Amino acid sequence: MMKRTIPALPARLIDPRPVIAAGTAAWLVSLATLLVVGVHTTAMWVAVCGIAVGIVIYAIFAWQRSAVRRGAATAQTSLPDVQRKGDGAVDRVVVKIPRQQ
Repeated sequence: MMKRTIPALPARLIDPRPVIAAGTAAWLVSLATLLVVGVHTTAMWVAVCGIAVGIVIYAIFAWQRSAVRRGAATAQTSLPDVQRKGDGAVDRVVVKIPRQQ
């Protein structure tokens, strides 16, 4: 059986921080727009909840990242700075390819 090593995606592509920031910023812009227009309906509270969810998601991400840095046994290992190498850490995936006869 042949083994082929597939490099992981670069750390900048698997980093969730830009996505979390963009989503939270979009909810913040929508909330500001609703407040300027004077709409105080359910849409305003949806925007507030969107901002809160973005903050909670970032808090969970930061908590998991600190667990990786501490070396906690139950920490998620797919974060960019696995093994304390910073955001440049790259994992390798080994795929076993069956030999054709």
